[in-house]
Amino acid sequence: MALNTALSGLQAASNQLSVLGNNIANASTPGFKSQRAEFRDVVAAGALGASANIIGSGVQLAAVTQEFTQGNILQADTNLDLAINGSGFFILDSNGSRLYSRSGGFSVDNNGNISNSQQQQLIGFLSDQNNNITSAQGPLQIQNTTVNPSATENATIGVNLDVNETLPTGGLFATGFTAANFPKGTFNKSTDVQIYDSLGKEHMMTLFFVKAPALRTWNVYVGIDNNDVTPTAAPVPNPGTANASNPSIYPSNAPLAKPFTIVFNDDGSFIPNNTASPPKFYGYPPVTSTDNSTVLVQAGSLPTLANQDLTINGVQISMGTPSDNISPVADRAGSMISICAAINAQTSAHNVRASVNPNVFQFTAGNYTTDALTAGNLSINGVNIVGSPQGASATLRAASLATMINNASIPEITASTYVDGNGVTQVQLTAQDGRNIQVSTNGTATSLTFGNVDLTDLNTHNLVKRSQLSLTITPSTQAITIGGNNPNNASLLPGTRSGIFQDNSDAMTISFNPGSGATSPQIININLGGTSNPCTLLSSPYAIKAINQDGYQCGNLNNVQVSPKGIITANYDNGVSQQLGQVALANFSNPTGLQAVGETSWIATYASGVALLGAPNTSNLGTIVSGALEDSNVQLTDELVGLITAQRNFQASAQSIRTEDAITQTIINIR
Repeated sequence: MALNTALSGLQAASNQLSVLGNNIANASTPGFKSQRAEFRDVVAAGALGASANIIGSGVQLAAVTQEFTQGNILQADTNLDLAINGSGFFILDSNGSRLYSRSGGFSVDNNGNISNSQQQQLIGFLSDQNNNITSAQGPLQIQNTTVNPSATENATIGVNLDVNETLPTGGLFATGFTAANFPKGTFNKSTDVQIYDSLGKEHMMTLFFVKAPALRTWNVYVGIDNNDVTPTAAPVPNPGTANASNPSIYPSNAPLAKPFTIVFNDDGSFIPNNTASPPKFYGYPPVTSTDNSTVLVQAGSLPTLANQDLTINGVQISMGTPSDNISPVADRAGSMISICAAINAQTSAHNVRASVNPNVFQFTAGNYTTDALTAGNLSINGVNIVGSPQGASATLRAASLATMINNASIPEITASTYVDGNGVTQVQLTAQDGRNIQVSTNGTATSLTFGNVDLTDLNTHNLVKRSQLSLTITPSTQAITIGGNNPNNASLLPGTRSGIFQDNSDAMTISFNPGSGATSPQIININLGGTSNPCTLLSSPYAIKAINQDGYQCGNLNNVQVSPKGIITANYDNGVSQQLGQVALANFSNPTGLQAVGETSWIATYASGVALLGAPNTSNLGTIVSGALEDSNVQLTDELVGLITAQRNFQASAQSIRTEDAITQTIINIR
């Protein structure tokens, strides 16, 4: 019996030495977890139980348990070398079987899978086609070594506009510009944004910021590759009839003129677009022809305007000389024309355009001879009408003049004839927005009499009302101020808003053809009111705060990064980053119940419980450390001390056998 007991001691010590030796051998194995030999004594008992004086029968190995304590995290070579700081296991696929490991030495195999040296694939949460992490699980892959181009759809720009800026000195912004006719001096600031088409070709989008006369209001024009792509100005609907109680005579959804308009609060913050509050046009209340209180000219001719007699948006309107048809002439209608001409001559400064009839401009008292019109004799919206009206009668020559005007192809302008109250055929001009009709002459042509213009109807030539001076303020909430020693020289009704007003910024969308076979039209939404760095209007120099756009050209894979949450991100040389997936971790109710299968891997057992999967840094799971490996948790000092102890135990058990052998020999020698 004593020999068997001592023999069990030898076996136990041998097992302990084996466990300790295995630990020492794997002291440098990444992800290795040390083992511990656990023993129990053996007691022989009969059917009725053990006697109080029974002697034990030795020792036996009860279990070899894993010690899942944290190993040191050491720096490694690549970003795909991963370590778990905390609890959890990597999930591996080995030919359809699930293995669990703390060893994170991974690389990309020939199929693009993230695998270890045993070709076991790392399992994680997969990304969808929009690179968003989903709950779907599978082997993580890095297959997109290149990324296809993507056309720009959205651009976010944040700038600070200086509130101290003044109106551009070069006149009105030149819409419809090209590279050969680039706008100069007609804008305050510009910002370039590099964008891409569907083929990955680069284009340069330029935003031109133009200060408007209205308070805290700016206009924005857009060009791509030095060509204007600002939407064409939409015609303003015919205003119809307004009244004092309802001055807004345009429907809320009426199209309004471009360019884009942006508006700021009194604290300089950007006011974003509000579809529930679109811009509105405000017209004039009606004025009866017998209401002499609104007569612009009391009697006779209108005197030449001096400085401060008429001020619009802070700009003084100065009259010129008779030769340029800006100085008032003898009849009142001619005076009105002169005032309008003076106002329109400075439109670039005050942004107001004047005309003498809200819908139709009529030539009256015609003297249509066969004299030829040369450049400067008659100009409509800046287009010279050149030629000789043809026909044997004044009626035919009036129709010929209307044809000449139509052949000049003046945008929005249509010429026709009408018969006045005296039965004489005259010429009239019509436009969708009559406020845009401008007529000028040098006064030398005998082919027509320019002085008489019908301001109201054919029977009220000389009842000129100041309400008939049609002013368009686009856009503005700024008042028109009148000054001077004699307000009757040129006066406007105070308190009546007119023009286009808006209290929030336009939504900005442009469309262009990128050419070269790329998808066309390409539509880009421009956001000047981003959440992080929106546009501002402050007393500070112009500054670009942020430029972002979502397009990109072709790109090659630069590197792969893994975040502490296990998100795998591929970075390309075109600046694009894509989420390829997320490392999944598993935990168990009883990790010591896992069964070791070699190669620093374990499989789940009934004792361990089922695997509980989750993302790193959630629940009780640890975080991922990229570019690192978890070292073995073997403590060599403890193991060496354990070796000494096991050796002594083995020697002691061997001595027990030697002693028992001597006793047995003595008994044998008795005979």
